[in-house]
Amino acid sequence: MNMISDVYHAYQLVHSQGIPDDRIIVMHSDDIAYDPLNPTPGVIINAINGTNVYEGVPKDYTGNDVTIKNFFGVLNGDPELIKHGKKVIKTNANNQIIMFPNETLHAKDLVNVLGELYKQNKYDQLVVYLESCKSGSMFANLLPNDWNLYALAATQPDEYGAQYSYDFSPRQSFLATYFSTIWFQNADQSDPERETLDTQFQYIAARPDVWVPYQVGDETWCLNVTQHPQQYGDLSIAKTRTVSQFMGPLSQNGLNKDIKQDIIIEKCNLTIDQDIYVFLAQKRIDLTVDTNEKQRYQDQLDGLTRGREYVDKVLYEYVNSIQHLMPNIATNAILNTNRELYNRECYRKMVDTFNEKCFNLSKNTYALHKVHVFINICETLNGRTEVWESAAKQLDNCENNTENEFIEMHSELQPLLAKNIGHNSHPITNQSDRKSCNLINRLPFSFWLTPVWIYCIY
Repeated sequence: MNMISDVYHAYQLVHSQGIPDDRIIVMHSDDIAYDPLNPTPGVIINAINGTNVYEGVPKDYTGNDVTIKNFFGVLNGDPELIKHGKKVIKTNANNQIIMFPNETLHAKDLVNVLGELYKQNKYDQLVVYLESCKSGSMFANLLPNDWNLYALAATQPDEYGAQYSYDFSPRQSFLATYFSTIWFQNADQSDPERETLDTQFQYIAARPDVWVPYQVGDETWCLNVTQHPQQYGDLSIAKTRTVSQFMGPLSQNGLNKDIKQDIIIEKCNLTIDQDIYVFLAQKRIDLTVDTNEKQRYQDQLDGLTRGREYVDKVLYEYVNSIQHLMPNIATNAILNTNRELYNRECYRKMVDTFNEKCFNLSKNTYALHKVHVFINICETLNGRTEVWESAAKQLDNCENNTENEFIEMHSELQPLLAKNIGHNSHPITNQSDRKSCNLINRLPFSFWLTPVWIYCIY
């Protein structure tokens, strides 16, 4: 629920600050509020004991209409969408636009579309907020500084982000992300007509250490993550423009002002850096009294573990099969290190093959968490012709894989372990085009489609 509730909260914030709905476009799957697993039908909160942030949210694009094609169509003012009664951005060089994109995006595709908007004089200035793990990689070494465009990414290119505000009961879900929690906290405390975008960034950047508390039974546990927001593009926009110029001039609604957002480290009696979902699944097993329920949780945890082991096996065998192309680098180095990406064509072909022929990265999110292997291969081969032999080997390896359907079953654990209920699973692809997460620490488990909200000030 986390990032979806972040977007709903963001809508409530800008709406309360005077931005009318006809200048806001919201894309969201809209399948959480009334999902049977939601213990409070019609209510979605963004903090423990928080206000309902779902109420009144526009349904401009929902369900199957939430696609990259439509997202780009919204930005480009697609006449076909207009013909079907859909809202699009109809702007010119006098408009300011703010956008929060997410879905299955290649970094280069996103930057290319933004570049087209600039060339066509579709905006005066544009501000982009992007939240996901390694979100900085969507802009690093790609976004120019002369497009009148300022981008704020939640993390460094090689850094994981954190979920926050775990509601162990009744929702059994993370209600927010850490970046957005701090972003909203700043909005509740600042004067948007005096605070610049850079001041907003500095407020967030000054809080890099994330202590994520959550309840397990009567105990408060804690996970430590570090994340550092990044700025890209034309930084002069951030230094000279105020928040109100993009988000409205009225005072904030303070949806969660009564909710203490500051993290109290003293309440955490344990810091862990292991896989939080495996940990929580084990705690469910430990805390459940009913024998049948306990066995069901155990079976699903075992399935998750077997699925991860299987992904590791497939990748190990694949790297071993092309080891002769990279005689000076050990298999373990290819599997476990992270190199910076420059050979994007090679990487994109390999990841797309992996996604289409091997493991559906929307569903097999542990596999998604392993795509750095292909960065390492592409950078090691560095444009040599052998790279296509490597891609062919990958395809052969996947076509010989008879257990693809088995690995997808671990996504069924999502409602059980995280109760991030009902919405489609489509990751944003960052880290040099295709890697993402809305996770705690190095959690290769849950990735979800994040809604998009865009508004422009005419």
